Amino acid sequence: MISTVTTPKATIQSIHFYNRQPLVDQSVWDDISDKELKIITTATQELIKVNQRKYLSHMNSLMIPKEEKLPTHKLKCAAHEHGLVKIDKNPKRGYCFGGTDLKGKRLCDQHTPDYRKSGINSHKLYNKKFHIKSWFHTSLYTQGLRQSKESKEWITIASQGTWNRLDHLKHLAKSWQGPISFCLIVDEKADVEKLHKLVNEEENWKQWVDIHVVWRKDHTATDEDAFYPINMLRNIALQTISTTHVFVLDVDVTPNGPHFKYWEWIEESKANSEKRVAKQDCPGLVAYIPTAVEMYPDELERLNQQSKLVNAKSLKKRDLVDMLRSGDAKPMHVYYGPAYGPTNHFEWMYDNETTKIDYLTRFEPYYIAQMPLPTFNEDFVDRGGNFAEQVYEMAASGYSFYRMPNAFVVDIPHGVPAKKNKSIKRRASLINKTKQKNHNMEFITNLWFQTKDLMRRRYHVAMPDSHKEDEAFTLYRREQNKMLTVLWKLTKEFEQKRALRLEQENK
Repeated sequence: MISTVTTPKATIQSIHFYNRQPLVDQSVWDDISDKELKIITTATQELIKVNQRKYLSHMNSLMIPKEEKLPTHKLKCAAHEHGLVKIDKNPKRGYCFGGTDLKGKRLCDQHTPDYRKSGINSHKLYNKKFHIKSWFHTSLYTQGLRQSKESKEWITIASQGTWNRLDHLKHLAKSWQGPISFCLIVDEKADVEKLHKLVNEEENWKQWVDIHVVWRKDHTATDEDAFYPINMLRNIALQTISTTHVFVLDVDVTPNGPHFKYWEWIEESKANSEKRVAKQDCPGLVAYIPTAVEMYPDELERLNQQSKLVNAKSLKKRDLVDMLRSGDAKPMHVYYGPAYGPTNHFEWMYDNETTKIDYLTRFEPYYIAQMPLPTFNEDFVDRGGNFAEQVYEMAASGYSFYRMPNAFVVDIPHGVPAKKNKSIKRRASLINKTKQKNHNMEFITNLWFQTKDLMRRRYHVAMPDSHKEDEAFTLYRREQNKMLTVLWKLTKEFEQKRALRLEQENK
């Protein structure tokens, strides 16, 4: 519960988290001004950050016992591996990811697959066989890089999906107008032949998209014990990138601007964060985060039309802010605060600076970073922390995270109605057809236990637990879920009242 918050004209009392009744006594709305609403919602945002700082304090208190003997890495890295670099100046950290600007010998603790090999290669995961053809289609952009000495100072979107995601890939290639590395999984090699025709029909694919194909060798997606090897696909898309930077993104998520605009924003964010990044324990390791929101397809189309009216090259933040206030858009996955909550969307609405944000457990933002990156753990398949675990390793390996002031990405939730409150029909193109299972909690918890232990042994750093048995994380997760729900319902309810009041005044 949020206790009494006093404003000049009204007192908002007893904001309840545990029921679905109106968040505030409706009789007070008529007396609340915009200025007073901002005071109330800003206070709620501050409570959210207090909860985040409390959990961050818990994370920072974790230490590896001095008597615990940790391994010294001695394995020589293969050509495609970037390994680790040992540091001595911070007792809480032993190694940084080898993509840093630190000088020192790169060492590895284990070998990872090399997906850049030519031809058809085989890979086994959980006793299932997969065949891999990297660069099934090589874009004209990538061909040009190979044949010339052009600058690679560009951003490549790395993504993956099934056949039913190819319509999204068409849309992404058209709107991004920059390089994309996409890994497609199909049931059998015969499906691969259909791709040739599709590629020839799509000019944006021919120009921008490198397509890598995986097909199941000894099973199909409909087998009872089949799974979706999501992180293997992500690693294939990552390893085959030719540019200096990568934008890790789901194919059905839309950036608010094309490549050239994002490059401008990245350059600005780098300039604004350069001094702070240089002082890190692991200099050079930084990820830049666009704010992630979700909305109905019709609302996204309206946002696009608003930008076209003013001949804008990108979707405008001010238009999105209006939609967040009205409830036509909302932060991504409000129901699970740890995933995107640390971005602090409400704060971002009024922020025009590149802002450092703290990593908190199970944070899983889309991000732009300089290559190379820590790989995704391929043991995570189907649903359940498969993206969060890689960001978890980024934090363990020395990365810092910065929120970009003008960049945002838009997600259309899987299976939502085409028009809110008007239709129960589902758009086929929006339904999740990757057949991902929801693994039981025991499977996911064991994977996270193993990941936490791996981070301790790999980087010599103490990382928190991220499952329901951990009391500190559970309390943080619950409070974030409650307060985020209140913040955005409060904002929406007030905006609706304000719009009604203005309408009545204009009559």
